Formats: sequence, structure tokens, C-alpha cells
Amino acid sequence: MHTFGKIILLSVILWLAAGCNQSYNFFNGPFRHESFTGTVEELSFEPVDIDNLGIKELWIEDTLLFVAMYQNPEKLLSVYSLTDYRLVYDGLVLLGRGPNECLDINFVSSYTDSSGVKLWLTANVQSKMLCIDVTRSLSDEKLVVIKEIDLSLIEDSFSLFKVLVQSDTSFVLIKWYNNTQVSTYNPLTNKETLVGWLYTTDVDRRNITDLSAGFLLEPNKSIVASGMLFFDQINFYHFNDPQKSFSVSTAKEATHYNLVQPVEAAQRPRYYRMLCSVDEVIAINYLNKRNMYEEVSVENNYVHIVDWNGKFLRVLHLDRSFVGEAFDKRTGYLYGVDLETWDIIKYKIR
Repeated sequence: MHTFGKIILLSVILWLAAGCNQSYNFFNGPFRHESFTGTVEELSFEPVDIDNLGIKELWIEDTLLFVAMYQNPEKLLSVYSLTDYRLVYDGLVLLGRGPNECLDINFVSSYTDSSGVKLWLTANVQSKMLCIDVTRSLSDEKLVVIKEIDLSLIEDSFSLFKVLVQSDTSFVLIKWYNNTQVSTYNPLTNKETLVGWLYTTDVDRRNITDLSAGFLLEPNKSIVASGMLFFDQINFYHFNDPQKSFSVSTAKEATHYNLVQPVEAAQRPRYYRMLCSVDEVIAINYLNKRNMYEEVSVENNYVHIVDWNGKFLRVLHLDRSFVGEAFDKRTGYLYGVDLETWDIIKYKIR
């Protein structure tokens, strides 16, 4: 073959390879392998003296531990002290349809200002958002809601999956269609602005839950991180500049969706779930290919500590089937639940 012909053939091969590589990542951004060469740290759990039965989720702000209790017939949310695990407020949010009662709640964000602790929640199947003045609620011994936003006014509100708070006048909306949409929303003007779509390919809407496992907003509030349950990768979506978005993984290649989708959900290898902000970086549970039937196994329970540039800083190996959800900045403990017993437990990670 002549030299010119070889050059043409090589160019075609490189073009095809680049095209295949570009379409290889299911997420809408380049895939990057990040190796971890450090020592895997072995950690043992410590019990938390809170006797609260059933499925629960946790949130921490300042010295308070918020416990959402989804199986309690009367109380959706109670508050405990992190200093001694004393019950501070039993039933801050009650289950019901009356004033200051909700049918369900989900944690969104929290902050502490000069007047005390504030907590954002979504409620009633994402139909509204509440900002609770926790400090006043504790002192007045009743729920004090300082802001309430009607999310049902959002276009296609039925598709709303997650709300992230940038400020009082700017939210990030995550919506599920046949793809996952990211937009910004001004609750004062009810104006929504499309940013983009997370994935390169649409799927049957029934399979949309195959894709992501949680969303976390970066401290500067311009990047959304999402772990993937059935894909071995963490995605970073820059919604101010989507062209900067990317995925990282300790795996050398991205997972093809056509290898994930045909496998029964219970049998699929699982990877990431439940992101948590820890000292301005990310802690995320890593399941290391366990399937649903192995969920409570004492093996293959990890936490990956990753920065917002996608670098793997630490790998922690845990002795329990643990979902870490809340970090105590003062003590360095990651709080969560034991998936076998649903007891609240903690790990010292700093």
C-alpha cells in the first residue's frame, strides 16, 4: 500500500476510534480513568445511642442530628443532640394533611446564620418546599416555617426528582423524562431555564432509575455530582458550562448501557450510592459490584473520598453494610444506617 493510502487508512481508524470513544460514556461528558494507589483504610463502626426503629434518613447541621422516620405512623422528623444523643424535639414535622403537617419529606439542604439553624425540605411528593427555622421551632416548641414554595407551579412538575438550593432565588431542578434534565429555577418569578441533559442516549422512562444514584451540589454551587448505581463512575456536571462536564472511575473503561439494561435489576452489579459533603469534598458509598441479594453483606463495603476535580483522595473499607448520609464537621464522624439492622451507626473518617 502506498504511503498516502496508509495515511488515509490510519486517519480513518483514528477517526472511528475517537468516535467510538466519544460515544462510549453514557454520561454527557468525557470519561476519565483515575487510579488510586494509596492504602485502603480499614474502619470499624461505632454505635449511636438512638433507639429509633425502621427505615430512616439522616441530616446534620451544627450540633443537631435530624432523623426522618418513614415508618412512623405519626412523626416524620425528629431532632437529636449530637453531643449526647438526647432527643431535642420529638416530631418536628408530623404526618398528616393539617397545618404544618406533611405526607412525606426529603432533605434538601441546611445552613446556620446569625439567627440559628435553617433546614430546607421538599414535601408531599415534591409538590412544595419548606424552609424551617429550626432554632425558633425548638424554642417555641412548634414548627416554624419561614418560607414555603409551591413546586406544583413548575412546568411538568410530575417529572421533578430532585431540587438543589443555590440561593433563595435560584434552585437547580433535576427532572426525569426519558433522560435526566438539569435546569435552573427562580421561585419568585416561576421562571425555569434549561441547562442541558445528563446522558448521551434516551432510555425507556421506566428504566430512568437505572442511571443515577443521588445528586450533590458543590460548595461553590456550580457543579452537580452524581454517583451511578449500575455504572462504575461518578459524574460531574458543570451547569454554568456543560462543556466542562466529565466522569471519573477507578475502572479503566466506561460501562456500556447495553450491557446493563438486559440484566435483571436484582442481579446487576452495583457501584455508587448516597453522596455526602465532607470537608468540601465528597464521600460516596461504593458497593464494588454487589448485587441486591448481597446488599447486607459485610464484605465489599467502601467509601470513596473524591474531590470536585474527580481525584480519588482516600478509599475506606468498612466492616458493616453502611449507607453514609451525614457528616459531623466538629468531630469528623460520618453518620448513617446499618443496612441489615437499620440502626444508626458512625465511622470516624477524620
